[in-house]
Amino acid sequence: MGNTRSIRFALVLGLAACGKSAPSSTTPITAAPPPATVVPVIELGELTLFEGDDAVLKIHADGSTEMGHRSGKLELKPGQVASSSSLPVTFQAGPTIKPDGTIESKGQAVARLKPDGTIVNLKTNVTLPAIVGADKVTITERGTTITIELAADGTLSVIGAKKNHPDKPMRLAGADTPGKRKIVLALIAVMTGGMHKVDTDEPDRVSTPATVQ
Repeated sequence: MGNTRSIRFALVLGLAACGKSAPSSTTPITAAPPPATVVPVIELGELTLFEGDDAVLKIHADGSTEMGHRSGKLELKPGQVASSSSLPVTFQAGPTIKPDGTIESKGQAVARLKPDGTIVNLKTNVTLPAIVGADKVTITERGTTITIELAADGTLSVIGAKKNHPDKPMRLAGADTPGKRKIVLALIAVMTGGMHKVDTDEPDRVSTPATVQ
């Protein structure tokens, strides 16, 4: 009795298997396409740009950023010169950076750093007048060339600019690899080389914006 039940059970399994039609030899079998490979152009990490002792730009490992803005009321004493660099810094959400070099603003891709160091405006497909290198970014516009160099200790130097020099020395912390250094250099290139041209809200300057109320 036990053997008969086992045979019947095996026979049912066999019939079930036989009942499944094999794919026709004439039916083409299309393999699923491999997932798209994201080629990293930059390396994400925790980075902070300082103006003097004040943090003015924060880049996080998830690609989000925080932009520093100086605001407040200037109180001058006799003999003092007005300077917005003395105002306190507050932070607002900035653009988002993707590993492939894409810069997003308000949920839209607006620019992309390419492997050759050029930056493309994704809304117009126009290349911005900037080249991002391993330790510097060069911006040429209206016959003027400005170079912003990033030293090994994180110090930023502006060469060739006649205005908009930061009142305090600029320093980058956390950029311990070439890929991380490119993040800040690319953002600086977009800010100084026409961030307003790629439909973001940041002004055309290296230093942080100051709002005097």
